[in-house]
This record gives sequence, structure tokens and C-alpha cells, in this order.
Amino acid sequence: MVQVNPQDQIKYVFLDGNFVPWDQGNIHISTHALLYGTGCFEGIRGYIDNPKNQVYIFRGQEHYQRLLDSCKLLLIDLEYDINQLIQWTKTIIKKNEFKCDLYIRPVAYKKFGPQFIGANLYNVNHGFFILVIPKEAPEKIQEIHVGTSSWRRAKDTALPPRGKFTGSYISSNLAKAEAIRQGYDDAILLTEEGYVAEVTTSNLFMVRKNVIVTPPVYCDILEGITRDTIITICEELHLNFEERLINRSELYLANEVFICGTAEEIKAITKIDHRVLADGKPGPVTNNIRTLFKQMVRGEVDKFKNFLIPVY
Repeated sequence: MVQVNPQDQIKYVFLDGNFVPWDQGNIHISTHALLYGTGCFEGIRGYIDNPKNQVYIFRGQEHYQRLLDSCKLLLIDLEYDINQLIQWTKTIIKKNEFKCDLYIRPVAYKKFGPQFIGANLYNVNHGFFILVIPKEAPEKIQEIHVGTSSWRRAKDTALPPRGKFTGSYISSNLAKAEAIRQGYDDAILLTEEGYVAEVTTSNLFMVRKNVIVTPPVYCDILEGITRDTIITICEELHLNFEERLINRSELYLANEVFICGTAEEIKAITKIDHRVLADGKPGPVTNNIRTLFKQMVRGEVDKFKNFLIPVY
């Protein structure tokens, strides 16, 4: 991530229907989302196409549809539709005069209720903001070492994983902190039944016996948009693919394992629980998928330009 001095690089944020200076983008300390974690968000990437001096928002419609779905689960009646949300996003990028790779964070959150303190979703109004941050590219780290976390992935009956809620990322933070203290880069979260779910903030894919495998959506995973993009790439490259339950021990015997997500993009896992996978290097399947993905997000593949929303 670029070392950003907000006062120098981020001029404006979008807050509750207005474009406001960075230093005025504040919310009150009694905000419900701060006290109870009742917010939902998206992570969206913008990519620069240098030859055309253009910035593309990658799969913005799908991201904002998921945000609206999260809002529905959290009983937030966001007054903007997808087209309006995209327009606000394009405008805030232009107002900041960004022509670089970006990370876009829209957040809808519960604001104030009839009671100052109280765990409740009804009769609590909401706020909304969009923060856009310059992001360095390309990522220097292309491979990671992960450990299996002692923390488990929350079940859909307790904390719906298909909603991107601010509060639900506590478990990811706990798992990531545990992993770093143990010398890993990240952590694999298992379901309560012991099957592989995902890495803390990314979906997981395994290559074993010439088949690309990923946990199904009913395995308490986030329905990742980058995950969906990888599945599309597998179809484009005519790779054998399936969704099924994965046991922890299978990962140790895999030919390749990689993660994907908006922030992480695609990274190879070369060691799990101190066990080296295959030859300890990113494999050919991971590299081929990553190559096409990087071409896709910068508008170099005509077939997938429908995934891109030009800003300028």
C-alpha cells in the first residue's frame, strides 16, 4: 500500500449526499455502527490503463449490488440505486484527480436510534460514505505462507457471511493477528465442521489432480466477486473446475493453492502450517490465471471489457 498523506493526496470524500473535504469527513462517537459494528461495506478496485490515461472501476455494478444486498440483511434502506452509486464513485475519483490504481471503500452504516445505547436494527437511521485511496501496483508479494487458525468461520445461522458487515471482520482480525504472531502471513479459517472455508479476507482455490477446487457458497464463505471472476477465467482457459468441500489435509497434498480477493488480487500459497507445497513456488495454473486477470482489469482483453466502468 502506498504511504498516503491524506491531506496531500485525498482532497474529498463522499458523505451523506455531499462531497466534503477530507478533514471534514467525520462521524459522531455515538454512531451505532461504531458502538455495535452495524455497518456494511465493499472493497472495489480501480485500475489505471496508462496508454489510454483511463481509470477503470472493476466490476462496480456487482460490488454495489452486493452492498445493497448487505444493506437489506442489515435493514438499511439505502436511498441510492446502483447507477447513482457508480456515478458518485466516478465523481469522487474525478474530484480527487486520481489517475492511478485505487482502492474504493463505500460504507453504509447504522447511525442514530431512539435510544442512545441499545442493540437494535429497527428505527435506527443510517449514513453512507465513499472513501477512495491510491493503491500501489503491482503488488510486490506474490506468494505467502499461511497457517490454520484456531478461530473458526462463523456460520450463516450466526453471522451471515454473504453480507460484508463491519462487525463480522472481528474474527478475521483475530485470526490474522494470531497468524502473524506465529510467523505466518495469513490464516486459513475452517468451518465449525472442520472443512476449509477461506483465508481471513480472501477466497481460496486448490489445484489437485488437474482439477481446480474451491469451497461452495454454503461452506460459510463470502460470495466473492473476485472468486466469481476466477471461475470465469477457468472457463475461458478451459480448466477443469469444481466446487466441493475441502478437508484441511487435502491442502497439504495439493499441487497449487492460491487466494483471491479485491485487495489481495491473486496470491499463491507456497507453505501451509510449515509444510511446503509441491516445489514451493507459484504453480503454472496460478500464474496463468493471474496473468489473464491482470490483463482483464486493465482493459487488455476485449471479451471482458463489460467488467470495466471507465471513469474519464
